[in-house]
Amino acid sequence: MSGKEERGAGSWISFQEWAGEEPALAGDELLGAFSTISCAVILDPEGKIQACTETFAADMGAAGKSGSYRQLVDPSSAGGEWERLSANLAEKKSGTYTLVLNSSSKKTYRVSMSYIDLPDQGVYLLLHEDISCLAHSEEVLLTLHHRDELTGLKNRKKLETKLSDKMHRSDAATLLLLDIERFTYFNDTLGHFTGDELIRQIAAALAALEQETVELYRYGGDKFAFLIEGIFDQQSIQPFLDRVLYLFHTPFFVHNKEVNLSVRIGASRIPEDAGTVEQLLKHTSMAAQHAKNQPMGTSVYFHPALPEQYDRKMWLETRLRRAVEDVAFHLVYQPQISLRTGGITGVEALIRWEDEELGLVPPSVFLPAAEEAGWMPAVDSWVLKEACRQGAEWYRKGKPLRIGVNISPSQFQDRRFSRLVQETLEHTGLPASYLNIEITENDLLHHQSDNVRTLKELKSAGVRVSIDDFGTGYSSLSYLRQFPVDTLKIDKSFIKEMVDNKNDQAIVTSIIQLAHNMNMKVTAEGVEQADVFPYLKKLQCDEMQGFYYSRPLPPEAVYHYTPVHEGKA
Repeated sequence: MSGKEERGAGSWISFQEWAGEEPALAGDELLGAFSTISCAVILDPEGKIQACTETFAADMGAAGKSGSYRQLVDPSSAGGEWERLSANLAEKKSGTYTLVLNSSSKKTYRVSMSYIDLPDQGVYLLLHEDISCLAHSEEVLLTLHHRDELTGLKNRKKLETKLSDKMHRSDAATLLLLDIERFTYFNDTLGHFTGDELIRQIAAALAALEQETVELYRYGGDKFAFLIEGIFDQQSIQPFLDRVLYLFHTPFFVHNKEVNLSVRIGASRIPEDAGTVEQLLKHTSMAAQHAKNQPMGTSVYFHPALPEQYDRKMWLETRLRRAVEDVAFHLVYQPQISLRTGGITGVEALIRWEDEELGLVPPSVFLPAAEEAGWMPAVDSWVLKEACRQGAEWYRKGKPLRIGVNISPSQFQDRRFSRLVQETLEHTGLPASYLNIEITENDLLHHQSDNVRTLKELKSAGVRVSIDDFGTGYSSLSYLRQFPVDTLKIDKSFIKEMVDNKNDQAIVTSIIQLAHNMNMKVTAEGVEQADVFPYLKKLQCDEMQGFYYSRPLPPEAVYHYTPVHEGKA
């Protein structure tokens, strides 16, 4: 080895020469043998640098002059890879490692280490292959793999990785799963491009809630997740939940269309609620599913009884699917009574389901399950056809009764619905004026422009329309000017306590006056006590229905029905 001016890129220098001291390197034959290697280091068994190529020395600069190879290893590589290399140094083993070294540009190297047994002492030869470009590409690919393409948020894969790390370290955390309700409907009816834009808007709104200890993820479809450091019970986390819920109190606007959404939230905690990532996600999903059965804006924490409830729900859906396929339902009819004459003016068709294994299942249980599973259009179609068939039979027998049929929002907002009604009337022979379509107030407020079109089509066909559960909606009453409806049905929650509750009396009075001023009739639902009747009579309510007059009846009983309290009207 002569002067530096004669050296090539692969020439060797001793550590002493690198550090500016007199060279004192033994084993010149070894150095000569590897003089063509451009980036290599020789270490003694203690991990001290004995020699290196000039290229390596130039890349490392002053960082290598401590003499310790360990000092060249960047902290990002100071974990498992360096520990493996150190162990092999002590055991005179060879190996391959990926290390980031403290070069001027923090390069990533694939390091191949070989033990060479020399007469004086063994040394280690470390060959360095710069794979920085490959490592950067892998990092970019990993980032893309962990990012949701539509929103740019971290995705479910990233969440699962983060949860795994936290469980491995036994870090305390709370996981929230947000299930956006009605998104599927808007995505199907407005188109996937509109659905994508809606998801982006929701993501942007939720991202504003991120903090150093709160991370947001796109869980998939219409679901998002927050991972919060620390264990929080229902009370302590409520302020954050209120901020989430507040985002959905106002509508989103997509392509000039108003979209009203709601959200259900399930929660679970690390480490107390699960032992694995799969189990934790399953438990959080169970909690979110259970939240759908709770009042709007409710969050549900996982608890040990939920799996049993979840299994019951799955069994209910299994039996319900079979009932839908076999049409294993029947209808009963609740009479509607005129307050002026005391006679029966119509009936409301109500679906019932009695299963061989589950027994009589309440509509409040199986109808939400059918709606969630997407089976309501099939159920609604059957109810409409059966009710019209029965109404036509009564009509032909000389007992014409107006028959009310409840329609779910998914069916009512189907563009083909009005045509289905007309075809059903033609097929059964029921005059259109004897069919009364009922839709709830809240459901009517969603997607108003399309609903107005459907209402006008029904009215032009001669069908009557009622707004069910009136008074429970969250919108301005100004929408009534747009909707061509015939009857407002006052929700039973106002009727139940109106005798003793002056606020309920005021609400009922206002609804009746409003309806009459707009040439609409009024039906009071849920009349169960005799003392309600005088109030309704005085307010000139048109009709009423409830257990005080009659429970829902089978078809044959309706034909012979005479109101028990007819004389009191």
